Amino acid sequence: MKREILLMNAYAGYYLDEKKLKSSSSGGVASAISEAIIDRGGIVYGAVYSEDFHSVLYGYAEKKNELWKFKGSKYVYVNKYVMKDGDKISVYKDVISEIKKERIVLFTGLGCDIAYLKKIVRKEAVDAHKLFTIELMCDGVTDELIQREFVNIEKMYRTKVIDFNIRYKEEGWVPAYIYAKFENGKEYKQLLSSSEYGFASLNYKKKACYECQFKGENHQGDIIAADFWGCRPGMKEYNQNGVSLILTLSDKGNILLNYLDREQFYLRKTDAQYALFCNPRYFTAHERYEKWDLFDSIIRKKGLHKAVKVCAELSVPDRFTGVESDELVLWGTGRCFNQYVAMIKEMCSISLVVDSDEKKWGKELECGFICQSPNILKGKEDIFVLIMIENVSSAFQIANKLLDMKIGKFDHISNWLFYADMFEKV
Repeated sequence: MKREILLMNAYAGYYLDEKKLKSSSSGGVASAISEAIIDRGGIVYGAVYSEDFHSVLYGYAEKKNELWKFKGSKYVYVNKYVMKDGDKISVYKDVISEIKKERIVLFTGLGCDIAYLKKIVRKEAVDAHKLFTIELMCDGVTDELIQREFVNIEKMYRTKVIDFNIRYKEEGWVPAYIYAKFENGKEYKQLLSSSEYGFASLNYKKKACYECQFKGENHQGDIIAADFWGCRPGMKEYNQNGVSLILTLSDKGNILLNYLDREQFYLRKTDAQYALFCNPRYFTAHERYEKWDLFDSIIRKKGLHKAVKVCAELSVPDRFTGVESDELVLWGTGRCFNQYVAMIKEMCSISLVVDSDEKKWGKELECGFICQSPNILKGKEDIFVLIMIENVSSAFQIANKLLDMKIGKFDHISNWLFYADMFEKV
């Protein structure tokens, strides 16, 4: 694996146009490359919402003003077809058709979808020298049932959803919000990490995703695009409205980066080893949720709200019993820590506060605690760690470090407070 990292080129990047950047999930690299492909007469494929926002399928664009439909993360399974003249056509068949026309084709999707496309290309012996691929770093997708159930909030608003975004930038890159706009002009916003959609997308992946083959040395794209988790204020690559991590895995990947308009898109080489350390899903698939079967059974019989309520409540006693019997450790001393530390002190006794930033080690915080190195946790058994990072995806890197330390009792602050609220109501 170390050899692979050393051979890889890693970049940080983002749109210089603030409006385009804020409408992108991270830094907007997939959109910027898509624009460049269309400028060269090419066609672009990517995931889009269905007209009613109940599901996700593939779409295509041949003009820049059509690229808006690809923007925003889609956390649900993508149906493998495109709509043309009212008919469903296999996206793979359609891509092959465009390749045979000698057009430049850009296909943006998950590693599994790119792998299947490449399989068909080989099977049909198609000359694919003009086919380029962008692989989206994947944490696993949830069932489209989650999307359909959640969008049913339109029943409460008595109007149709006309826009939907699972990674809406209300305050900047993080934290992520769910956003829905309705036909009557009303809007819905909620923190993703404290929502039923967030709970489901985190815990209820498609079964195959837990055993994903397209990790580590088996990534499929010419480029991998991801959020640059770990990019923080003070780094030259940082932008508060989002930063893309871009990994080039082939000569075609380097060509795609050369296509970027550098007057429109900021691009800077970065440390691949550090970037991947902060993005563990490059190497491993998400671990299966221990209550997956129960969640699956309830959601199919009684719906999303009941499934989240039951599974969350089952987790409450473990979390609070653990905090009462173990030493409570807070990991992270940024904005999230400052916002919640007083509340946590009222609920529990805090034993230690640690942070990944070595510049903070040994310094006294405003709340009176001394910030320490996470290394102090090694070998400790009776501890419960609260991850004080706002964005759930960012917290994965800390969760993986805890697992490496053989510390299994931890939670993300948003989930923990969500359970705390439910616990008070039980």
